[in-house]
Amino acid sequence: MSRTGWPMTPRQHCLTCLQQTPPSVFEAALWVSAEHDAHFARHEVMSEMDQLQRQVGAALPVLPAAELA
Repeated sequence: MSRTGWPMTPRQHCLTCLQQTPPSVFEAALWVSAEHDAHFARHEVMSEMDQLQRQVGAALPVLPAAELA
Protein backbone atom coordinates (compact mmCIF):
# COMPACT_ATOMS: atom_id res chain seq x y z
CA MET A 1 0.00 0.00 0.00
CA SER A 2 1.13 3.52 -0.69
CA ARG A 3 0.88 6.41 1.72
CA THR A 4 -2.50 7.27 0.19
CA GLY A 5 -3.90 3.86 1.11
CA TRP A 6 -4.24 2.76 -2.52
CA PRO A 7 -2.44 -0.36 -3.73
CA MET A 8 0.84 0.42 -5.45
CA THR A 9 1.46 -0.49 -9.07
CA PRO A 10 4.50 -2.61 -10.01
CA ARG A 11 6.15 0.57 -11.35
CA GLN A 12 5.62 2.35 -8.02
CA HIS A 13 7.10 -0.65 -6.19
CA CYS A 14 10.08 -0.56 -8.57
CA LEU A 15 10.72 3.13 -7.90
CA THR A 16 10.39 2.58 -4.15
CA CYS A 17 13.04 -0.15 -4.32
CA LEU A 18 15.39 2.21 -6.15
CA GLN A 19 14.87 4.99 -3.59
CA GLN A 20 16.06 2.80 -0.70
CA THR A 21 19.56 3.18 0.71
CA PRO A 22 21.22 1.10 -0.60
CA PRO A 23 18.94 0.64 -3.61
CA SER A 24 17.39 -2.80 -4.05
CA VAL A 25 18.21 -3.11 -7.75
CA PHE A 26 17.44 -6.83 -8.04
CA GLU A 27 14.01 -6.45 -6.45
CA ALA A 28 13.32 -3.41 -8.65
CA ALA A 29 14.11 -5.55 -11.71
CA LEU A 30 11.64 -8.16 -10.50
CA TRP A 31 8.95 -5.48 -10.27
CA VAL A 32 9.73 -4.46 -13.88
CA SER A 33 9.21 -8.10 -14.86
CA ALA A 34 5.92 -8.18 -12.97
CA GLU A 35 4.78 -5.05 -14.81
CA HIS A 36 5.43 -6.64 -18.21
CA ASP A 37 4.26 -10.20 -17.45
CA ALA A 38 1.05 -10.62 -15.47
CA HIS A 39 1.94 -14.26 -14.73
CA PHE A 40 5.44 -13.53 -13.39
CA ALA A 41 5.75 -14.98 -9.88
CA ARG A 42 7.90 -12.30 -8.23
CA HIS A 43 7.25 -13.65 -4.73
CA GLU A 44 8.49 -17.11 -5.79
CA VAL A 45 11.73 -15.69 -7.17
CA MET A 46 12.26 -13.67 -3.97
CA SER A 47 11.61 -16.79 -1.90
CA GLU A 48 14.14 -18.79 -3.94
CA MET A 49 16.72 -16.00 -3.58
CA ASP A 50 16.17 -15.86 0.18
CA GLN A 51 16.68 -19.63 0.38
CA LEU A 52 19.86 -19.39 -1.71
CA GLN A 53 21.17 -16.60 0.51
CA ARG A 54 20.57 -18.75 3.61
CA GLN A 55 22.37 -21.72 2.01
CA VAL A 56 25.37 -19.62 1.00
CA GLY A 57 25.48 -17.98 4.42
CA ALA A 58 25.42 -21.36 6.15
CA ALA A 59 28.27 -22.62 3.97
CA LEU A 60 30.57 -19.65 4.63
CA PRO A 61 33.06 -19.80 7.48
CA VAL A 62 32.33 -17.65 10.52
CA LEU A 63 35.18 -15.15 10.38
CA PRO A 64 35.50 -11.39 10.79
CA ALA A 65 34.58 -9.53 7.59
CA ALA A 66 38.17 -8.35 7.08
CA GLU A 67 39.39 -11.96 6.95
CA LEU A 68 36.71 -13.05 4.46
CA ALA A 69 38.02 -10.68 1.78
